[in-house]
Amino acid sequence: MRTRYGAAWAAGGLLALVGWLVFASTPASADTVLDLASVLVPAIAAVFAGLAARSTQGRARSGWVVMAAGLVCAAVAEGIWAYRDLAGATLTSPSVADAAYLTFLFSVLVALLLFPAGGNHVQSRARLVLDGIVMASSLFVVAWL
Repeated sequence: MRTRYGAAWAAGGLLALVGWLVFASTPASADTVLDLASVLVPAIAAVFAGLAARSTQGRARSGWVVMAAGLVCAAVAEGIWAYRDLAGATLTSPSVADAAYLTFLFSVLVALLLFPAGGNHVQSRARLVLDGIVMASSLFVVAWL
């Protein structure tokens, strides 16, 4: 029950941020709101992934723990970029933020492999095929860039 209320508060807070962004009077304040939202979204997702890990067992728990860790890395990376934008700092290339982004991507891949495939055999095979298509498409885009 507490998780539902937490999700409602998180959604309400994000809606308030979006409203503030829409009605922001200057581009600088809109950039600030976007930077803050880009840090808050993965951080909130990490909290809820952690809550999901607490309520499950086995491989599903491992998957949620890895997903939460990856989302924390994404929040850290976004925080570094937000600091760069707001403070006017310069980052070397590659930076710690780049390493955090890569850690996020690999942890999501590992989490997807850890989540158990439920349901009947046909659903499991269809899920496996769709996951393969998504991963192949993602790797193609990364290789193209």
